[in-house]
Amino acid sequence: MFPKGGVELVHYFISSSNRRLVDELRTKPQNKERTKRRQIQNVQAATEMRLKMLIPFIDHWTKAMALLAVPSSVPQATRNLSTLVDDIWYYSGDRTANFDWYTKRAALAAIYVATELAMVQDKSDDFKDTWDFLEQCLQHYEKTSNIVDEAPNFISGTVTTVKNVLGLGHLHR
Repeated sequence: MFPKGGVELVHYFISSSNRRLVDELRTKPQNKERTKRRQIQNVQAATEMRLKMLIPFIDHWTKAMALLAVPSSVPQATRNLSTLVDDIWYYSGDRTANFDWYTKRAALAAIYVATELAMVQDKSDDFKDTWDFLEQCLQHYEKTSNIVDEAPNFISGTVTTVKNVLGLGHLHR
């Protein structure tokens, strides 16, 4: 049934869990509010929903993670992760079509993997420490992305100020 062994079962579980998540996200009522804060809240809820699918297998999940790290399975594991984070952002209301599309997905992939690693070590009740960790990571991402969003305005303002101080900011007629 699985000629390549256990890794195929792990890939199957991951891809079917990703599809299950999408099915659940599709049926959730969409909030029309498209603020950055709302998107982050949606991302957090969807990420937590997906990670909770691991709970029945958490005692064996480190073995599954080890199988995913074998070089021959990395391409499929990467495709599964990239599909997951793209779906989470999309169903959280993200419709960006610029470089931000890539940075959001790369950041969420790193957050997802870090949270998954935290989860397999978590001994707290109902994985409370894992959900707190996820929330902190997303808050850090949100603060960092706000700084990056404001960088062009800051740079433009600084250049204008320097030009004005040097007397280069006004037109000679």
